Amino acid sequence: MNTIIECRNQDALQLEPDLQPGDWTTNIQDKVMLEEGDSIICRNAFIDSRATTSQKIIIDKDQECEMSILRYLRNYRGAVNTYGTAPGGESTADVNSTLSQIIPYNATQNVYVAQNDNLDYVQCKRTTLPNTSYKYIGEIIYKCIDIFNPSGGFNLVARYFNEQGVQTDTQVNIPRTKNGLGPFKAPCAITYDASKTGASAPVGNDGKAIHLFFIASFDPVVADIASGPVDTGKVMVPGAPNSTSRTEIEPLDGTGNVLPAENFFAIEESVSFSVPEGNYEPEEICEVINRQLSAVIDSTVSPTDLSGTNVFLDQIGGGVNGDRNNFVRITDGSIANPYGFGINNNAGFTQFVGTNQVVLSYDDATQKFFWEFLHFPIYDSTNGPSVAFISRLSNIFDNTSAQEVFIANKNSGVLLTKLKSNNKGDPSFDSGFFSEILGLNTALTNSDGTENPDCIIAQYTHKQGSTATGNYEVNGLVSGIPVFDRVVRDGIETTGAYIGIDQGVDKTQGHDSSYKPLAIPANNETSPKFSTSDKTIEIEAVSSVLASAQKIDFGYFLVEVSAQFQNDFRTPNNTKANVVAIVSRYYELNSFTSSDQGNSVVYTHRGSPVILSSFHCRILDSEKNLSANIGKDNTVFLEVVKAQKQPVKK
Repeated sequence: MNTIIECRNQDALQLEPDLQPGDWTTNIQDKVMLEEGDSIICRNAFIDSRATTSQKIIIDKDQECEMSILRYLRNYRGAVNTYGTAPGGESTADVNSTLSQIIPYNATQNVYVAQNDNLDYVQCKRTTLPNTSYKYIGEIIYKCIDIFNPSGGFNLVARYFNEQGVQTDTQVNIPRTKNGLGPFKAPCAITYDASKTGASAPVGNDGKAIHLFFIASFDPVVADIASGPVDTGKVMVPGAPNSTSRTEIEPLDGTGNVLPAENFFAIEESVSFSVPEGNYEPEEICEVINRQLSAVIDSTVSPTDLSGTNVFLDQIGGGVNGDRNNFVRITDGSIANPYGFGINNNAGFTQFVGTNQVVLSYDDATQKFFWEFLHFPIYDSTNGPSVAFISRLSNIFDNTSAQEVFIANKNSGVLLTKLKSNNKGDPSFDSGFFSEILGLNTALTNSDGTENPDCIIAQYTHKQGSTATGNYEVNGLVSGIPVFDRVVRDGIETTGAYIGIDQGVDKTQGHDSSYKPLAIPANNETSPKFSTSDKTIEIEAVSSVLASAQKIDFGYFLVEVSAQFQNDFRTPNNTKANVVAIVSRYYELNSFTSSDQGNSVVYTHRGSPVILSSFHCRILDSEKNLSANIGKDNTVFLEVVKAQKQPVKK
């Protein structure tokens, strides 16, 4: 009786998700004996060539995705905005007894002036901590024990006491790495009470103020205390080796920045979306994502808030959202006394902060996704989206000082701080949707542990200062503030209107004037000059998932199976002993390339019997390399044809 053996790529991936498509091992429980004269043929081979045949993006499983963001405000409107004397505070008059904008320019002189600097200020919540025993952790450090394989790619939970004195379980994502030893960074935002140790430590923390655990449940998130903490070195899990078992996490207890009593915590919010499984044109993925991210929740709309509760767009000033009315300059820590301000709620002026457009797009020319809009444009009542030209004194205390000009290319925007995804129903592991499907540059560090300067994630921590700069002061107030790894830039972490030479052309004064350079009056802070800009500085993906799929310059696949038998497949350079089939790409149909036994390289056994139990399968291109153009749903059917037994002569 002949025997059929199924070698399925998907079955192997369930046990070892880190496997590359087209390279897997199948082990069978009921072993097969190969005897004298028996033959092995590749009865059928089905190769997942969906990406190569259709140039579509294949989503094998439903994706559940989450984005964390910060909102920021571009400080260019000066005389239009009204600022309080203290962050979030109220004011009735500045030193000139006018109901205008007032930002402390020099706190020691107690002088308050309009400060148009065209810089970005992150939205914060002012918090007074109950004591100075609190620390802030902005990143989790982890390493890989195997330079050639991935690590990370899973979710954990941190258990600690928060600023309200409540034991808290907070989910954190450990991003998946492709390879390298690291160290790598996993962004987080945790404020914990470092004094809660010993008997006062959280339940299950083994006397430590903070620990990381596996997740016992996700709704709500609860730490798996029974399995013990995992921030103690190598993360061990049962089963076959995978990226989790290759990960080492540095201990959290005792780490972090010591915080002062007064703090301006960046307001970090999250939004979720889903992408159902299927075969997508790139533009279709954009539409699925954009519809969810930009949607207005009807039930939250009011006569004064038509944008609802979409986290990308917020309202401040005018007596609304007073707890979100604090702004601190985005800094890399090099400035000891960064400005901070709050929109004066008594002024009756309400404005937006964040972005009114969330647009992911796709470029056919480069075959890359890109964030086109993560900012709120400046609108000119006549010309639509614009940039604003503003002139001001270089020294605001000296009326004879020279004029300086800056160009504002946005009202406000959002920063991406965390991106994570998982297959639906499996929230423990990161599916790599943002980095592998969209091709976005999401790695904070390179494989060698160095900083990735082109990462689109705006990484920050929260601190009160350093030995180099002393304590940070916001308008003379010693404060803990968000400190970023680097000052954010358009095209990397942010989007904004494109500023080109055409913006210097005046298109509003008639035929003759359009040929003259645009000129703006001195000190025009109250009436900026606008120029139309319909292009955007985009955040482009670092790679295309279709790029490799388009390089289809071979006419056939080779199916290689390593087991207790060898064929004789010869090339000019070497002999491939394990090739069992030659599969022509002519037979691509319905997203698969298939073959039958007519394409098989037949093996006939000679010698002593052998036992077949394990089959290592690889799908190769014509260069005899593992094919880079295939998906995960590959299957090889081997048939053992028993030799006809010769009758025994009596």
